[in-house]
Amino acid sequence: MGRTVVIAALGWRGAGAVMWLLYCWVLTRILDAGALGEVLYVLVFSSFIAALISAGWGQIVLRDGARFMQADQTDRMAALVADAVRGGGRRIAIMVIGLGVAYLAGILPAPVGTVWMVAITCATAGIMALILIYSAAHRACGHMAKALAGQGVMRAVLPLFVSLILSLILPVSTTSALLIHLVSLCFILVWLLRDLPRDHPAGNLAKPNRKSLRDLSLGQAGFTLLMHMDVLVLGWAVGPVEAGIYLIVRRISGLLGLVFDALRNAVGPSLSVAFHRQSISVTAAQVNRLFLLVGGVAAVVLVLAANYVLPLFGAGRATEVFYWLLLGGLTPALFGAAGLLMSMGGLERVRLWHIASLLPVSAIVLVWASTFGIADLAMASAMLQWALGAGGAIALHAQFGIRPGALSLGQSR
Repeated sequence: MGRTVVIAALGWRGAGAVMWLLYCWVLTRILDAGALGEVLYVLVFSSFIAALISAGWGQIVLRDGARFMQADQTDRMAALVADAVRGGGRRIAIMVIGLGVAYLAGILPAPVGTVWMVAITCATAGIMALILIYSAAHRACGHMAKALAGQGVMRAVLPLFVSLILSLILPVSTTSALLIHLVSLCFILVWLLRDLPRDHPAGNLAKPNRKSLRDLSLGQAGFTLLMHMDVLVLGWAVGPVEAGIYLIVRRISGLLGLVFDALRNAVGPSLSVAFHRQSISVTAAQVNRLFLLVGGVAAVVLVLAANYVLPLFGAGRATEVFYWLLLGGLTPALFGAAGLLMSMGGLERVRLWHIASLLPVSAIVLVWASTFGIADLAMASAMLQWALGAGGAIALHAQFGIRPGALSLGQSR
């Protein structure tokens, strides 16, 4: 786990975060409040579905792919990526059918309730899912810059500049803003297809462990649902203007999550190898201390900047929402990189059952909290994230003796 890799990952994630904020700011200037809420909701909803589609496959590609590349087994890596893309393709087909049925039944959230929005959501989610799988493959191969540039920086830069240019010619609507984003994703996907192993597999290579894939897929899908359930509730509970404010604040507070994602990108391959070599204690302690230190610093910076940044996006009165969402985002710093460590350490079944037990509780609590307003919704979301992090930390300590967050400061072996 080299310092250079961590710094590079944070740098790319930081650049991506800045460009995303700039992109959101541009959208606030070229769209009215209602259209802004619709665009942001469709983008978040599409990202949620994309994460469900790639769930499991992305983790398998990163975990097993890093080991294959470490052993110079590029043919197995190529076969693994091909399997992941085929698996993702099958899930995309299921997603299209599922959204089509939901549209005909009239149960989709209002911003995704028209034929055009359903079509754009399906296309955006499908392409984004493939981008997530290929980005995981590039991370496993050590192509950190390419993985993070495509998934983060380019995904904001391309639609930002196209939207600016188009707004100088004619008004930008909800549909045109979403189509610009979709076309940008297509360019990124084509770019990510390059520089991956393409060795022709020699003989019949072993397929990924189906039990592990199933548990990882269900666990990651459940985690994604937990992390996005507040957004799903927004689609039914509040109007597009209030939803837009919540999503903007969520994006700004989510900068902390991007920091943790950068750290996961940096340490994921080394954690996979450490678990494989049965030398996890020291590495895991280093990772948790890193999450605590970097996450704490990032949270302090965001708190100090809140009163200056939020008004720029028309969300100056949503500071309470911001602070609650930020507290929820601090979960990996306080409880350690629980989800990543459990996935890499073979505890996917434990994580799956923990998430499954929280899902019905979170659905009831978030729906109830949304009736009181978006601040209460943010508070409930934060508490549920803490419950998830605490459960994962307990399981890791019981299985491997790994201490969470601040408690890892005294762990040397």
